[in-house]
Amino acid sequence: MATRYGAHLLVITLALSVAGAGLPAWTAGDWTTVGMTRDEKNGGAEPIVFPQRPGESPTFMVPLTLPNTIIPKRGRRGIVTYVVQPGDVIHSIANKFEVSVGTLMWANPELEMNPDLLIIGQELLILPVNGVLHTIKQGDTIAAIAQKYGVEPQAIWDCEFNDQQVLETLPAGQKIIVPGGKKPYVPRPVYVYSGPVPKDAKRGTGVFGWPTSGVITQGYWTVEGGYGHPAIDIANPGMPWIRAADSGFVIKVARNTGDTGYGNYVMVDHRNGFVTLYAHLDTILVNVGDSVGKGAILGRMGNTGKVRGITGIHLHFEIIKNGVRVNPMLYLR
Repeated sequence: MATRYGAHLLVITLALSVAGAGLPAWTAGDWTTVGMTRDEKNGGAEPIVFPQRPGESPTFMVPLTLPNTIIPKRGRRGIVTYVVQPGDVIHSIANKFEVSVGTLMWANPELEMNPDLLIIGQELLILPVNGVLHTIKQGDTIAAIAQKYGVEPQAIWDCEFNDQQVLETLPAGQKIIVPGGKKPYVPRPVYVYSGPVPKDAKRGTGVFGWPTSGVITQGYWTVEGGYGHPAIDIANPGMPWIRAADSGFVIKVARNTGDTGYGNYVMVDHRNGFVTLYAHLDTILVNVGDSVGKGAILGRMGNTGKVRGITGIHLHFEIIKNGVRVNPMLYLR
């Protein structure tokens, strides 16, 4: 018994010595065992003697304790629901779940035409892989679905997240994932003014001034051929005035609109192929048909529409050229 206790004490002493001084670096061939095995006969109670260099006394080895265990990262097992939090933007949510912005937008159609429609508490579907979430319609086939989203039919069959029975029967209303698919872009409708042009309507110069002061919190971006944020957002908690970026006349004044997420907004036709849009206004000081010069006050910055609590007080500013939304940063001076 004394011998056993003595051996245990020696093990502890050597362990403390190793911890303080580091393990010796033996050359290949001098050390024949690098791990600790269990002495099954004695229940692991006896220390194990390892081979030593010629002429050296027997040496004991103790296992190295590793307090941190590396757990391999596991992919998600299916579609999950995410609740929008304060400060979220579509890019940050996509990055959090390691999916593309396009994938996030296509799984949540309300975001496709306007990613500004995020609101706190909103529930978003998050796919486990990049691609499209397709709702099956009557008459659908796997081949037709694959062709629509630009993938091979086998990709749909091989997707582990799809129910094989659903794929075989394709019941209307059920959803399947099209991995790697891209949704065909549907251009956003642009408001077209059909009323008379005021006699005193000014014509724009094509050179746009900044419509307000503040910080750009979201720039112009597009993904997958057209979806995205075709505007810039300028934030300022001081709620400064919003001014016409160029001369023209007012063709649209919308108040208390919730369908587009724009809230209160104004559109100005510059009579040279350009139209500008100013959204989320707190107050509007112009009416349809008013002629406005460059720098004329249109209203005051606000947070109307579906921006409250997410991006706060800011201006959503668009420049539309011949019916197509373009990057305002290319035209602002």
